[in-house]
Amino acid sequence: MTNTLTSRLLFVLLISIFSLSQAQIDPITAQITSASVSANPPSGRASFVGNALLYGSTLYGPGLISLLELDSNKQKVGLEMLIASTSFLGAMHSTKKYQLDYTHTRLMMWGAYAGTAYGLGSLVFFNSADTKKWAIPSMLLTPIGLVFARQLTKGRFYSEGETDLLISSGLMGILYGAGSVYLIPPVEKLSEATKGRLYVSSVMMTVPLTVWQTNQLINQFNLHQIDRGAAALYTMNGIIGALYGTGLCHILMNQKYPRFHSLSAMLGLPVGICSAYQLHKNNSYTIGRTTLLGLGAIAGAVFSNGLAFLFEFEDSRIFAAFGIIGSTIGFYLVHNATQPDSNKVVSGEKQVSNESRQIQNNTIPIQLSFRF
Repeated sequence: MTNTLTSRLLFVLLISIFSLSQAQIDPITAQITSASVSANPPSGRASFVGNALLYGSTLYGPGLISLLELDSNKQKVGLEMLIASTSFLGAMHSTKKYQLDYTHTRLMMWGAYAGTAYGLGSLVFFNSADTKKWAIPSMLLTPIGLVFARQLTKGRFYSEGETDLLISSGLMGILYGAGSVYLIPPVEKLSEATKGRLYVSSVMMTVPLTVWQTNQLINQFNLHQIDRGAAALYTMNGIIGALYGTGLCHILMNQKYPRFHSLSAMLGLPVGICSAYQLHKNNSYTIGRTTLLGLGAIAGAVFSNGLAFLFEFEDSRIFAAFGIIGSTIGFYLVHNATQPDSNKVVSGEKQVSNESRQIQNNTIPIQLSFRF
């Protein structure tokens, strides 16, 4: 009896649903979607709390132990436990109503990392022999970097790919900062302390400049919605361009002018990024496809250098030429092998088939679509 009644109720419910019009169904769907979205907790909290625990365990704990000059191992362990647990519990309590998404949290954390690096780098400007205060600059600049990044990114949406580009540009600034000082010959005649200050000062200036310049290019070429696969392609091609520049310089000049090798890498990096932009204009790239492209380039370079070894070449310039040619061929072959079908249209991070069919009946449309 109960099974019969349940079957009848389900039958009536199904009839009621299929008798609804599309105008009646859309508000219900919107309510369900909004409820499911709002039910998801912000994804940036775990990253924030994890980094707080990491900083408490590796910077603030050891820094305070060194500053207080504790002798007892029990005191050191006790203070480390206190700082680490306080960092974790404090982060948990302060993020009860955490509203930032994962991308904003990543940018904030990289601001904190930059503050830590600036603090450690600032030690070269002090001639103090007291090494027990090594953590003080980083302990002060880390929260400043975090707050500064928060203020810069507040009020705007950042996609994951755009975030990757900004972070990669900051790392690229390290290369340009150190390389620009290395290109100046008189620097080699200076003392080690002075050279260290010049290198650190240059890196400190070029890192924010490259991030700012990348942000300007993102605005100019409208790359705000770039997905992570395409962003990884830009980074990978930049690295390949730098390696190609160094390799070509080695082929032409051998090992005579090492500074030209650095200059070639600095010039090849933006050329590689430009090639990635040309590829990205007419193609779609996922993280998997970009990874395969990188593996294809590596496999091509390894195979071609293996051929050079089998032919018993001894000149390193021949190996460099074989590596460039082989990696290019490997990249090209994998690019063609992973080309998506022409019947797919790419929109942001989603790929939707053009062959999705819509079946209409008298009351409700049913759409069959396939997502890959």
